[in-house]
Amino acid sequence: GHRRAMVRLTAALVQECPQVTTPLGERALVVRGRNIQQLESFATGTAAAGTKDDAADDGPVRVATTDLLFEIACNFDVLDLSENSLQRLDGFNFPARPANVTEWTVAPRLSTLILHNNAVNRLSAGLVRSLAPTLHTFVAHNNAFRELAELDVFGGFPNLERLALVGNPVATKPQYRAYVIGVCGPKLKLLDYNRVLDRERVEAAQLRSALEAEGKAKKGTTGRTQRRRGAAALFDDDAGGALAALEGSNGDVAAAEANGKRPRDDAAEAAPARAQPAAEPQLSAAELSAKLAETMERLDAATDPEEMAALEAEADRLIA
Repeated sequence: GHRRAMVRLTAALVQECPQVTTPLGERALVVRGRNIQQLESFATGTAAAGTKDDAADDGPVRVATTDLLFEIACNFDVLDLSENSLQRLDGFNFPARPANVTEWTVAPRLSTLILHNNAVNRLSAGLVRSLAPTLHTFVAHNNAFRELAELDVFGGFPNLERLALVGNPVATKPQYRAYVIGVCGPKLKLLDYNRVLDRERVEAAQLRSALEAEGKAKKGTTGRTQRRRGAAALFDDDAGGALAALEGSNGDVAAAEANGKRPRDDAAEAAPARAQPAAEPQLSAAELSAKLAETMERLDAATDPEEMAALEAEADRLIA
């Protein structure tokens, strides 16, 4: 059969894509459904201005793709790469000053990545380093994160407040929420559009303490890699030891999470099921991104359980 050509994010493609201002006043670049398969630097005969002289004669030459991502991060708050063919996020490897300019007075401001319906299961170290100061929202429904250890990377974003991984295989694992909350730390406010509760933070801290104790008790387990593997294994379905003891003291929570359901506040549980909203006219990609960003902000600020439930349903509907 006919195979579609690989597509890379280029300056020409960016010019074709919607560039909008969200209701929150954020600048968004919407690059949906373009069959983009990679975001990374690659060696070609065409170098970005000023890079060739700096490169070794036999080494790779940075091309416009790398510099373009830096420019996008400096000029947009939101980057929507949904409905593409991405498997990993590379290319975000920003220098202190881009090599293709003599003076640069702006800094990256990209704070939101939207990656629904790709196949991503890995974020590069360069991306984490480059976006760590600014990224506060990462939403990636229906991607390919499968193992809890793959989520450790989100601990590299100290300002991450909103994370959504609905539809990823890892989201069905027992203790998924506790693991993610423990990895991301106190800044995380919303996980999968559900507010992180104080009791969940306590449970996450207990789990991390149990993991550390279990790791120290294991003989012959040395080095960071082995510790991480042991910690992730503790959360598997057949795990015992410290997790089993902890589940004994938090039976209701553990049982509910094992069945794929997170216990919610009593008031939220008591709220009657809400009817599905009536069908609306089809939104453009730009309108969809803007409305989703607005809904997430409203959800973040909401305190009433019924309002939160309605906003969660709205977010799910927009992404479906």
